[in-house]
Amino acid sequence: MSQPGPPVTPQPALRTVRLVVGAMGVALLVIALAWAFVVPFAAPPLVAVVAVLLAAALAAALLSRQGRRVEPLPAGMPADRARDRATAVFQSSLMLRAAFAEIPAFVAIALSVALRPGSWWTLALGVAVGLVLLGLFVWPRPEGIDRLASALEAQGTPSSLRETFGVPARGPYDAPPSG
Repeated sequence: MSQPGPPVTPQPALRTVRLVVGAMGVALLVIALAWAFVVPFAAPPLVAVVAVLLAAALAAALLSRQGRRVEPLPAGMPADRARDRATAVFQSSLMLRAAFAEIPAFVAIALSVALRPGSWWTLALGVAVGLVLLGLFVWPRPEGIDRLASALEAQGTPSSLRETFGVPARGPYDAPPSG
């Protein structure tokens, strides 16, 4: 049985990234609220619901396949360059995943005005799915940061990504308690 580690206190860098991702989610909600004044609250056309759900499936597939694939840092890279490169990879991966997660919301925005009759409920579905995808695939968690750091460090060059975000390294299992 593994012992739980000390609680992780988010570092300022992690708080900042979480603030950015949270702002993306709030932006989707604000768009949905503003859109309530533009399109009617009519029942959504079936084609719009199907299209938003297909966009969600596509986004989830993209997030699962491409969202966290990274090339490892080259062996022997200087520590400061490795840290800068790891941070840049983290940021670009985060933005790519955020863009994929928002696909259903943007498809829903387009469909809510392009189809007649338009429907706010089409947008509400897209925003709800987009928020779920943001929460599942984009919100920075210690486990995801650790996985990304491990992938970057596959050739033995330390990335300092865990230290930047205040995330402890995780092993597969902790040693069992003696006694």
